Amino acid sequence: MGTRLFLAILAALHLALPSLSWSETVQIKVATLAPDGTELADILKGMKEKIKKRTQGRVELVTYLGGVMGNDHDVVKKLKLGQVHLGAFSTLGTRVVCPESKVLAVLPFRLDSYEELDKAKALIGDRLKSYAEQHGFQMLAILEQGYNQLYTKTAPVRSPHDAASIKVCTWDDVGGEILQAIGARPMPISEVESIPALRSGMLDATPGPAVWVLGTQTFTLLKYINFPKWYTSIASVAMTKKGYESLAKRLSKEDLEAVIGLVKEIEPVVVSKAREVEEKSLAAFQEYGMEVVKLTPEEYAGFRLATSKVPDRFVGKDFPKELLDEVMQAVR
Repeated sequence: MGTRLFLAILAALHLALPSLSWSETVQIKVATLAPDGTELADILKGMKEKIKKRTQGRVELVTYLGGVMGNDHDVVKKLKLGQVHLGAFSTLGTRVVCPESKVLAVLPFRLDSYEELDKAKALIGDRLKSYAEQHGFQMLAILEQGYNQLYTKTAPVRSPHDAASIKVCTWDDVGGEILQAIGARPMPISEVESIPALRSGMLDATPGPAVWVLGTQTFTLLKYINFPKWYTSIASVAMTKKGYESLAKRLSKEDLEAVIGLVKEIEPVVVSKAREVEEKSLAAFQEYGMEVVKLTPEEYAGFRLATSKVPDRFVGKDFPKELLDEVMQAVR
């Protein structure tokens, strides 16, 4: 082939390139602490097939389960670096994405029913997503880990006097404030450290959602379930605003809307499954021999009064007073 002809072909190809359509599968990576076999992991796997179908194979969801990308704080870092696109976060990660989400956790013995929680989320859900944007994130779905309970090994907790006698841990500042308000002296250690501490006798109580107690088999070390709907744990699916903008450059508008829409669609499914697992777990604990501690109205009122000032510890620091006032509209 002559040089002139070769150059002419290259020139023709160069002019044609903008109109050529190249087939490229874009991978969207999602990381979560949820291990394989859990409800959330199964839902993410199902979403993988839906995304592939809805985008005709142009987008592939890649899931990293069971904390292989690290804990929630590690995933936040990877989101900011562009190493993953989506994070399905537990409560602690959600509070990085949106510190204002703590407002749903600081009302122990008040926001104590699914009906009230649904009403509260309906009142402030859009506000929380707006706050997340101010922190550089897009919160695509507000999920639940379930309500926390207080589990004890040797005795039930019916009064602040009972709470003062237990050796209990705390994983976060909200749980710590609540435990102190009911008279306990919590030790700040991690979730992972709490399990051997329970076995050794260094602890005789732990807070936590039922799904965690079930998944870690911690229920085998415990006897009493105190405060079945004590305070709630909010989870989420989120991405950074920069990550969204990056995907917007790589995907067509239709494919991007399809992906974001499918992520948002999992919200009611995950919430429903989380509540179902919570109720089944608590029932299974009782079958195993654990006892649900039923407080009298007077005992419950006493704990409610004791924790009435807990929200004040966070107003102005994590969320504004008006946001708390909105949530209080949902409380009976």
